[in-house]
Amino acid sequence: MDIIANLGPGGIAKLLSPSPVDFPREGYEGLEFRYGRLTFRPAEFMLEGLVVTVVLLYLISGIFGTKLNSTRVNAWVKAHIALYDAQFAKPGNEDTILADGPTDYMLFSTGRRAVAYLQTVFNLFPRQDILQAVYEFGWSMVDLEYSRDDVVTLDFKLSAESAPPFVFGIVSKYHIKQTRKERFDLVCAFFMSKAPIVDLATWDFKTYFTKTTDSSLLPANACLMSEHTDVTELVLKSPAGTKLISRLADPTINRYFRSFVISDQPEKRPVTGPIPASKKERRVILSLTLPRKSESGVTIPLVQAVFDLIDWLDTKPTFKDEHITRKLIKARTELDATLTKEFAEPTEEEKEAAEEAKRAAKRKAEEEKYAGMTVEQQRKYEEKERKKALRKAQGKMVFKQ
Repeated sequence: MDIIANLGPGGIAKLLSPSPVDFPREGYEGLEFRYGRLTFRPAEFMLEGLVVTVVLLYLISGIFGTKLNSTRVNAWVKAHIALYDAQFAKPGNEDTILADGPTDYMLFSTGRRAVAYLQTVFNLFPRQDILQAVYEFGWSMVDLEYSRDDVVTLDFKLSAESAPPFVFGIVSKYHIKQTRKERFDLVCAFFMSKAPIVDLATWDFKTYFTKTTDSSLLPANACLMSEHTDVTELVLKSPAGTKLISRLADPTINRYFRSFVISDQPEKRPVTGPIPASKKERRVILSLTLPRKSESGVTIPLVQAVFDLIDWLDTKPTFKDEHITRKLIKARTELDATLTKEFAEPTEEEKEAAEEAKRAAKRKAEEEKYAGMTVEQQRKYEEKERKKALRKAQGKMVFKQ
């Protein structure tokens, strides 16, 4: 109170008054804009200007990237729509393309003999997202086998029982690693445990279905992933198979080819057990790198060849040797049995054996740890274990009383 009294009326007013405004420096010599009493000096808003620029670039790239992706999809569909019109009662068109974000598109077609439906799926490079595009490009520089291309996949679901049950694939060597990662039916591998013990060295590896081989019938940059040599002969030496090979041999088409698969097995590994026979589907899948807009129609002959091959499959071709059919059926029976065993609840004997294996591993680890101790450490360890055993014994005695 004494301090306030000493200030006096003028001092109190000075104390409560706001600080003086820090007006722009008069020594500013950069670019400035004046409008009446307003003055704008860009050099004093460098950070704000940078933020606004980045945001605008991000928005502009999003708009143009999305538009570019949509244009590429429309161009491919427009080039192939005449073929789709000739094949399907309800082929779909540019107006019926479904978009799931700026990178994923799908065209649904139905109404054809031997085909339940066709899903033409487009997965494109994220041109609308600068940060993701930079990440994808940078990762492709680190992992030379990784590439995020524009991909169009024609996924045909065949009518029930329209083809023999087998797995057959032609895969570009440039994309075989990625194809193996994505398709369970082409790899279909399991670890088969010989005994319920934790040492992986005692496990063996079992594969089903396809084996990867080269073929003189195919272009040099393609390989076979076939379930059996008779399957390969049945498909490739048919009139439709010969036509397909001739299309793949065309360099203008071959550079866009990624994979071609005929399969009666799931693309993804089952997560609940074997798939019931009533829910199993037979599919033909053609995967292509999406051509640039000016060459959108270059893949039409290859797509036409796939339609012809589906018509050939609908004739239900058979193998010369019935033993092959029995072998294919046996492989599927074994796969179902393996999946059933993998997802089945363990029996009491298996649970007991697994527990015993864990206890044995724990004892082994403790023995190794004890062997590495000094004499003093061993003495303390033994004393600790003795007290632990004593407490456990006392607890049992109390429980019995």
